Amino acid sequence: EVAMLEVGATNVGSIVQSFVLGRDYAKGDEKGLFAFGGSCVITIFQKDRIAFDADVLAQSADYIEIYAKMGDRLGAAPH
Repeated sequence: EVAMLEVGATNVGSIVQSFVLGRDYAKGDEKGLFAFGGSCVITIFQKDRIAFDADVLAQSADYIEIYAKMGDRLGAAPH
């Protein structure tokens, strides 16, 4: 299971949710959007369920913000 939290920061008028509770979604399916302005989505995984890519870990260790767009790879679930 994955928890997703939308954060409406400065200049975000609202967060529009378009998902249907109980429906399964595939990677890349729309579940909502930020109205006016940018913001961030926090994704929380169970411990040791995601292996983050080396570049993501290096930037995080140096406290560098990571700019990622939908579809950008940040890591993978180990098998």
